[in-house]
Amino acid sequence: MDNTGAITGNIQLRPARIGFVFWPDMEILRSTIRCLTIAWGGIYCPLISSESPELASRVAKTLDVDALYPLDNYEATNNICEEIGFTWLGRNQSGPINLKEQDNYIKQLATPYWPDLQTEMSRKFIPEWEESDPLAMLFSAWFGEFGESEFHQKYRDKFQRNASVLQIEEKLGRHVEGRDNSPIRYTSRSVYNNSMPVQSGIYVVDPDNPSDLMEYWNTRASGHDVFPLPKRYSSRIMGALRNWVNSRSEEVFVWSSRIYKEENFEVHDVLSEVGKSIDAVECSPEVFGWQGSYHPLSTNFESSFSVSVQKRNMKFKAPINTPFVFDNKDELLEQYRVAAAQISISSEQDVDPRITYSVPNIRSMSRIIPRDLEGPDVFSRPAMGGRAEGVHIGTQDIQLTGLKIENIFSTVFESVGWSSAQTDNGKFASRLIDILGGVESNAANQPGVRAVLDDAARTPKGKPIAALIQSAKNYRGDWPSTIANESMIERYPTDIVYSLLDKRILRPVLPVSCPRCTTQATLNPDELSSDIVCDFCRETFPLGLALGTQKKSNSGWLYRLAGKIPSAQLQETLPVMAAISTLAEFHHPFSSYHNLLGVEVEKQKNPLEIDIAMFVSDRGNPALLIGEAKSYRDDITARDLANLGRMQRDLKESNIECLVLAASFHENFTEQEIEALREFCNNSAYLVSEANPNSPVLPIVLTGPDLSSLPLSEGHPQTWRMYSHDKDIYSLAVESCKRNLGLASFRALTNDRGMYWDFEWK
Repeated sequence: MDNTGAITGNIQLRPARIGFVFWPDMEILRSTIRCLTIAWGGIYCPLISSESPELASRVAKTLDVDALYPLDNYEATNNICEEIGFTWLGRNQSGPINLKEQDNYIKQLATPYWPDLQTEMSRKFIPEWEESDPLAMLFSAWFGEFGESEFHQKYRDKFQRNASVLQIEEKLGRHVEGRDNSPIRYTSRSVYNNSMPVQSGIYVVDPDNPSDLMEYWNTRASGHDVFPLPKRYSSRIMGALRNWVNSRSEEVFVWSSRIYKEENFEVHDVLSEVGKSIDAVECSPEVFGWQGSYHPLSTNFESSFSVSVQKRNMKFKAPINTPFVFDNKDELLEQYRVAAAQISISSEQDVDPRITYSVPNIRSMSRIIPRDLEGPDVFSRPAMGGRAEGVHIGTQDIQLTGLKIENIFSTVFESVGWSSAQTDNGKFASRLIDILGGVESNAANQPGVRAVLDDAARTPKGKPIAALIQSAKNYRGDWPSTIANESMIERYPTDIVYSLLDKRILRPVLPVSCPRCTTQATLNPDELSSDIVCDFCRETFPLGLALGTQKKSNSGWLYRLAGKIPSAQLQETLPVMAAISTLAEFHHPFSSYHNLLGVEVEKQKNPLEIDIAMFVSDRGNPALLIGEAKSYRDDITARDLANLGRMQRDLKESNIECLVLAASFHENFTEQEIEALREFCNNSAYLVSEANPNSPVLPIVLTGPDLSSLPLSEGHPQTWRMYSHDKDIYSLAVESCKRNLGLASFRALTNDRGMYWDFEWK
């Protein structure tokens, strides 16, 4: 048997995006700007105030920073930077920048001053101003500034080779906001900021206020096209502002971090003069991130990989197709500076199903991701479809180590105070699903397959193959396809049985009767020989004699389930498999498939069992589905739902998106089930999803027809017409409640507790 699997994916080399946290301070601000002026992607690294931990956390998550790094010793600053999943590792050894302007290349951020890969940027300029200029700090944040040390001046000399000097005196009348031409914009070299939506705005800023300057910086770092308008000194930059406004074809906004009404900046007059419409917004603009398969920052430095791995080996090396080659002796140390490797895993084929190399994009997972100790070891965190790792910019490969899927779920549950362990039934269900083809297989969605398995399970001694084929034919439903030809339809029942034989789920046995005592045994093929020993009377007899003297009705091969699987255990497993296969078909990205079946969780000595725990991801936002899947014999109960609701609330309170799943093989839910599910929906009225705030957080409710439909057929959830254009997991939940619970409409209302959803039922 082949013991090798294959991991495929891609790796993109991009700048490391670090959030620098400090209490607003002009001296720290200027030193930080100087360091970021020589950092690749420095213009996109946010400067985060530690005055508001809640705002700091929101900015870090929205901009998808790789790590947070403290620049002062305030307790508030350190607390923010210690948030799980955002810590710069090895903080005491070396940081991403050195405010003392000294070189410590091992863990410092990469610079944009590598050997030329493209045509050199044109129209570069170095602005110069007097140290005493009251707008000196604004110019530093606006254009960037090189430090005074020999280390920083080395990069100034490199930048200045093809740059002109712009002496800033009283008036700034020329257009200075060209793409990639100032020192700070040069740090965006070969980087694309995919943040959406991008707006053009004039940012009103107090040049003497470090908080204002930091917010202006972050507005630009988030991807906005922004021009700074300094309070009290607006006349000095009006010429440049006019040129900037003239070059913008879209609507121009006016932003400010505070309400400055006491002084007329003449900005409205300037905009009116050039025929611009404006939207005055006396607050900070929204900091935008980007929800998608990659990081908001991207480059063309990307390579695909397909690596063979041993099934039981959790490690492999993936090549990084780095374009950076440092041959010059003076540049050799540059290759050890830090960048980020954005790793996306697109498939894991024939690997141990208990192991994965992609991680749900939840920051608390950072502490269980195995780190590549051959690299700089500065950050290792989850990302959409994989992970992001700090690497040396000149590295040629990276070692990736898999982690146990069970550890992913136990980490999530433990973070909200629940202990967890997979039950024996859960392990059996996982293994059976793997044998039948995995999550992507729709074996359990086919009524004919279920009928054959159930028929075989109910007959431990085995059944003739013709009887099993007849079962598949009798219960095949709409399968194999509405577009199948007659030949395919005719072969389908036989193909089902042959497929189960090929997967070794069905095993042949031969009934043999002892000629002396007439007791019957069922022998596996490997137990057959020319002479057979009777298990009862211990008589040895020729196999040929036993077969020749048997009654015709008792002769011939029979087929039964491998491992003598009890029918009840099989009935518990099939709806679980059908449910996760249906959801995987609806939500196709590979990263959706992390699941753990049969999980026993406990909190405060109150245990409960969950049939299904499964991660799905919508546009980069992971959500955990927890639920029950019942066969024909059992119903969804109010107690089941109450237990699931309790866990859902705990997860939501820890900012982990969670939805409940209730699935059944019954044609319809019973009246008692509908009543319990509607009550559960009403009790969830105050739940709001950050990923989709326009949709209620309802359970996904699926019945037998939903779980047994052909992919892409009218009845399959994949083809349901959603109330929202966003065909996400929340819209699926709403549509399932409409179809199976009689949800007529819903609306958002408010009361003294806040916003809630009001549901109307048919």
